[in-house]
Amino acid sequence: MLIYLSVPYEGRSNIHKLAILLLREGYQIAMPCRYRYELRDWCSDSDYNLLQRCDAIYFATGWVQDAACQREMHHAINLKKRIFIENHVEPV
Repeated sequence: MLIYLSVPYEGRSNIHKLAILLLREGYQIAMPCRYRYELRDWCSDSDYNLLQRCDAIYFATGWVQDAACQREMHHAINLKKRIFIENHVEPV
């Protein structure tokens, strides 16, 4: 299963640790490019296209306070993606 990893910009320092945990569980990871600060303005369309190709999306802690993560939640719901939220056992 290919999972899009949605992490708040302020939590980006944990993105590689989170990716490794999911990879160890057998998932493939798609990481949006917005975590590179110099590309943030360009990444919105690119990240949306990436989300379309994924089977599911995983939201890291703090996603509710991040505008980009909120947009990704909206897109994920519209695209009918499986939604996982950190610290929740079952998909939303």
